[in-house]
Amino acid sequence: NKKNNKYYAYDIRLLYMLITSNYKSCPYTLRKFEDDELNKIISYVKKLQSKNINIEIIKDLSKDEIMENKVKDLFYKLNMLDNYTNHKWFLDLDVSQLIQLYISAEDIWNYRSLLSPEAKYKIIQNNYIFNISVNSIKSIKSIKMLKKILINIFTIMVSNGIDINEKKLGAMLILSALVEISPDAAQALPHLIQ
Repeated sequence: NKKNNKYYAYDIRLLYMLITSNYKSCPYTLRKFEDDELNKIISYVKKLQSKNINIEIIKDLSKDEIMENKVKDLFYKLNMLDNYTNHKWFLDLDVSQLIQLYISAEDIWNYRSLLSPEAKYKIIQNNYIFNISVNSIKSIKSIKMLKKILINIFTIMVSNGIDINEKKLGAMLILSALVEISPDAAQALPHLIQ
């Protein structure tokens, strides 16, 4: 690093994955990589590839790891919409809390928010959310199934808005439900408690 005269060690495979992702920052300093640094890394990777050295990391993820990555992706999106969140708030919920989260989020979406159909369309466009009845949700005993249902709904709410403000509104609706269920979320986001 030119700025602080320190040297950092990387696994070139992980470094290359990092710079080709949406997060092109040094994991040690959180500073964005400069163009000349990115060019050096890419040049080195091309040199390795020209010598038939495979830099791909092939790892089969477990179902739990896949689920955790989806939760992390969702909470990354929430954070990119000017929120301070922690994916553990969701991961730490048990079956009954996940059921309550669905019920609360569905109630906010369909009733308490008083959103018109046009306003809802601006957030989710042609997608459908909360299309499983509360009684059906209450009968689900699989924590993985409940998490999957909620992640799919919440991802639509923060990804499909017609603009950034609609995505932010989708995020606020999600977090308003989450603070009702997660004590840690409520402590971190007291302004959302109704």
